[in-house]
This record gives sequence, structure tokens and C-alpha cells, in this order.
Amino acid sequence: MQGKQAKKHRPNPFFAARTKHGNLNAWGVYISEKGYQYDILAGVDTDQVPEHNFLIRLLGYFHDPDVAFVVGPQVYGNYRPGLQGLVARWAESQASFFQSTIQRAGNASQSSMFVGTNYAVRTCALDQINGIQPCITEDMATGMAIHATRNPLTGNHWKSVYTPDVLAIGEGPDAWGPYFTQQWRWAAGAFDTWRLAFWKTIFKAHPRTVLHYILIMTYYPISALTWLLALAS
Repeated sequence: MQGKQAKKHRPNPFFAARTKHGNLNAWGVYISEKGYQYDILAGVDTDQVPEHNFLIRLLGYFHDPDVAFVVGPQVYGNYRPGLQGLVARWAESQASFFQSTIQRAGNASQSSMFVGTNYAVRTCALDQINGIQPCITEDMATGMAIHATRNPLTGNHWKSVYTPDVLAIGEGPDAWGPYFTQQWRWAAGAFDTWRLAFWKTIFKAHPRTVLHYILIMTYYPISALTWLLALAS
């Protein structure tokens, strides 16, 4: 009896307390209960300041009914020369390959990754997957789940778009401690996504999307192997 009660009252991971996905999903339930209806949810991280053309630049892509979400690049406003800005400068240089090359390549497969830094997403696409996914890197898992579903109106796989326009300015890590914390979170999130979401959803997506996500998801495992081999040598 105790086992059944524990299972019955087990917290719903989609509404986990003190998490980004839990807060967003709780907000979605709240506005639904209030009778409000939104077609598009747009957001930025708390350390981001959106530009004046943020919504104008993102919303136009939704004229295509199969576009589920649009994302912009992550840009550090505290990028500056000299030793004082060294960590932020190196962090942005590391991230620029993902922003300028990998995300743009995602447009070719219509499966750019969902990034929570700045974005706009259809609420109906979120509803199909029960909301923002419970994961350390909830944005990656959410984008993957959306790409594994289809637009019920057209029957086509959902698509995504990456626009290289600078639409929000944020702050990068300015010391080694925050930098390694950020890298740990991204790496742990990648492994968490492999474990919890990848094998359950990704192969429902279009083959080109599957290939693109496999290549993205191998980045941190390959980096870890590179470090181990470097230490061994």
C-alpha cells in the first residue's frame, strides 16, 4: 500500500520546483486555466536584453505553418580586450563555432537546435510534447521532442529556423569558476539527453534531422575522449 501511495504522489518532473522548465510549464497551465490563448511563446534568458527588433525578426518565419520554433545566436555583451575580459572572450570564441556554423548548418536540415537564450516557439508544438522537457539542458531535449513530432494540420515534420541576426545581448562567464560551471551543465545535459530522451524520440524525426542531432550530440563525448587521450599521452 505504501509503495502504491508513493507512486501516486510522485512529483511530476514537468513541474519540478526551482527549474526553468517547471516554471514555464506551470505558467502554461496557469494561462490555460485562465482562458488565455497564445499562438507564440517568445522568451530570453534572464541575463539577456532583447533588441528592439527581437519579435519582428523572429515572428516572420512563422508564416510557414510547419515552422515550430525560431532561435537566434547567443552573444556576450561583456566581450572586451585585455586580461580582464579574457575568460568571456575565450568562452564566446568557443561558442561561436556552434552559433555561426553548426546552427546555420541546421537550417539545411530544417532542424536547428532549440536554444533557450532567445527564441520564439509555437504553443501548439509545446502542447504536443506536454511542454518544456524535464532535462538539465531542457532546451535541447525540447527541440528534439518537437522535431520528433508532426504538424497535425499538414502532416509534415515540424521544422525550425536559426537566424544569425543579433537579437539579444547577454553576459558570458567572466571568471573560470562560472565558465567551468557552464561547461559542466552543458556537458551533463548532453549526456542526460542521451540517457533520457534521445533514444526514445529522435528516430521518429526526419532522417536528415536524425543525422544532424547525432552529430551535435557526439560533441561532448568526443571532447571527453580527447581530454582522456591527451592526459594519457
